[in-house]
Amino acid sequence: MATSTETTGSYAGKSDLAYYSWERSWGNSNYSIGTSSYRKAREGGNARMYHVRITASSGEYTLGVPRITDGKTDPGADNAELVSPSFMIASQLGAVTTTDNVEIAASHCEQYVEVYKDENGQTVHLRDWRLPTRAELEIIINFQYKENAAMDEVLAGQWYWSASGPVKNAQGSDGSEDNAYIRCIRDAYTNQTGD
Repeated sequence: MATSTETTGSYAGKSDLAYYSWERSWGNSNYSIGTSSYRKAREGGNARMYHVRITASSGEYTLGVPRITDGKTDPGADNAELVSPSFMIASQLGAVTTTDNVEIAASHCEQYVEVYKDENGQTVHLRDWRLPTRAELEIIINFQYKENAAMDEVLAGQWYWSASGPVKNAQGSDGSEDNAYIRCIRDAYTNQTGD
């Protein structure tokens, strides 16, 4: 439950929202996801989901709906160049600490759910999340650092999983190519709703 939204200072525009997140615990030769911790959204980013609309292709990407195979974003090289014309970025509540396996990252997004109340007070469950393509991650990284950007920094780590492998955020602060962060997205069109 959001208790307030900061209006000034370094947390301006960020929610003072308490939530649980899953963190990875390392063992000698493997890891497990299962330890929960209580923290505030404003300390890790913000609780906003962003809706990105792209109206034209460029030399760096092709506008189109990325192919989904077996419920996950297809990792093919041609699919890596595609950018959905309308997609949502999961809130900071869905940001996950690093993992060393793209299959785990893809599975996380496939199972991820984000919930909100619409303008009529109805609870909406968004369940159709996926890993972004390489081109989609590059667009998010580029947009978040533009002067007077419409969105805050949402990818603060140095490496993030795309369906085809890790993507570097040169201005990010941590993570590695072998241990990238996960940030899910979903295609978002006007006739699409959660349940």
